[in-house]
Amino acid sequence: MTTSARIAIGAALAASALLPPVAARAESRPEEDVTPLSLARRADAVLVVVGAAPADAAETRARFEVVETLRGTPSPGDVLEVPVLPDRQDLRAAPGERSVALLLWRPDGRWAAPAGALSLFPAPDDATGAETLALFRALAAEGTGPPDAVRLRAALVRAVGAGEARVRAGAALDLLQEPGLLEGAAEAERAALVARFDAEPNRSRARFHLARIVGLLRPAAAAERLVDALLAEGGEALRPAVADALRDLGDPRAVALLASRTASASARDRIVVAGTLGALGGDSARAALEALLPDAVPEVRREAAASLGMLRDAASAPALLARFRGVPGGAGPEGDLRVRRALAWALAQADDPGAWGALRAAAEAPGESLRAFLEETLANPRRAFVR
Repeated sequence: MTTSARIAIGAALAASALLPPVAARAESRPEEDVTPLSLARRADAVLVVVGAAPADAAETRARFEVVETLRGTPSPGDVLEVPVLPDRQDLRAAPGERSVALLLWRPDGRWAAPAGALSLFPAPDDATGAETLALFRALAAEGTGPPDAVRLRAALVRAVGAGEARVRAGAALDLLQEPGLLEGAAEAERAALVARFDAEPNRSRARFHLARIVGLLRPAAAAERLVDALLAEGGEALRPAVADALRDLGDPRAVALLASRTASASARDRIVVAGTLGALGGDSARAALEALLPDAVPEVRREAAASLGMLRDAASAPALLARFRGVPGGAGPEGDLRVRRALAWALAQADDPGAWGALRAAAEAPGESLRAFLEETLANPRRAFVR
């Protein structure tokens, strides 16, 4: 392992120690690609089923009895066997457990679950299960032609408001991804979506997508809603969505509102705000991030430096240089290696002659602990920075 790799891992561990665990990013979640609408469009059969006893002792196949056919050829009473794929989550439902199954008919004459366990949506005999069934009845009714936008939007909005957790998240993402659905939302539908954002807990994946929806719908006090959610417990999981939503919102007060929170007594808040400001950009964001460079907490300084690098603005070079090299008669060079590493990366992004000179001088200085990292950064300045 190289010196720079060890430093990168150490920096990541140090930052994670200050922040609570965050929800997995979108790109690491398989359900992002298998929303209710996307699955329903792919499926040859949309069925209400109950789990049956396993087909064999090895349990390599799941068995379901069809209760109701929403779309497709299986009839109520049919028992279907579906292979359980070893590289997917467990598809089996407990005997007697009611679910909605979305299946494909394979060329070899067998039914298959296109997304493994994610092709199965629990639909218990209660109000939440009824909402799941209502959604899939509406989705199953969609033909191969243009969708009925009014009916489709109404079903998705209802599911966001009352469905099971995965259904709520998937329906919210479908509203974001299906062209034209949000633009045509009636006032009551818009209000329902914003109300669901307000009610949903921060670590819910539905709230992640609803944050984007709030940015697009632009309700009253949208920026305040988003920033308050970001700084509430567990809000760091929302940071990418809130940054995107604030950009979509286009409210010039958003950066100022975030910048005002940099005075928070909580280091965690200052870190989250710094990261969001870096994603938003602009002169106001730059000024607020520069004000965090002397922060007493190294992790805050590090996040501020890395976020300034995200701006790729030569105007940030003087503040970064002052921290990297120190100020004659004033503060000395940054002493924390993790912060110094972030400063070096940010200086490379600033693309300023003085910044390049400082990085080269540091790389050639005897005893420079970051020499390997500096040499790699000078050779490839646009490489991604690992926080």
